[in-house]
Amino acid sequence: MISTRNPDRREHVLLLWKDSRARLISQSCRYLDRIWAHSRDRLQEVAWPEEPFEEAVVAQFGELLGYHLILNKGELPDNDEADAVIHHLLERYFETQTRTKEGTDSP
Repeated sequence: MISTRNPDRREHVLLLWKDSRARLISQSCRYLDRIWAHSRDRLQEVAWPEEPFEEAVVAQFGELLGYHLILNKGELPDNDEADAVIHHLLERYFETQTRTKEGTDSP
C-alpha cells in the first residue's frame, strides 16, 4: 500500500483507514487468499518466471489497494472489485511469462 514515489502515502492511507494498523493488515491479508485461489493452478506453468510473481501481482495489488483506500475514504474494495483487479493482474502476468517463454516480447 506504500509507494516508493510517494513516501507520505503510508501516513495518508493510515489516516483514512481510521482503525489500527493491525486491523488494516489483517483485513488486507484476506485478499492474499483470493490471489492464491485464482492463481495456484496456473503458477505451475511458470517454473522459472522472468519476473517474480510477488512483485508483479502481490506487490502491485497492494499498491492498488492503497490507491483504493485513498480514493474511497478508507474503504477496502468488495470481493467482486478485488477479483476484477486480481484477474487483470494475473492475466497480465501470465501473458508476459508466456511471451517470454516463447521468446517474444511484443504484446
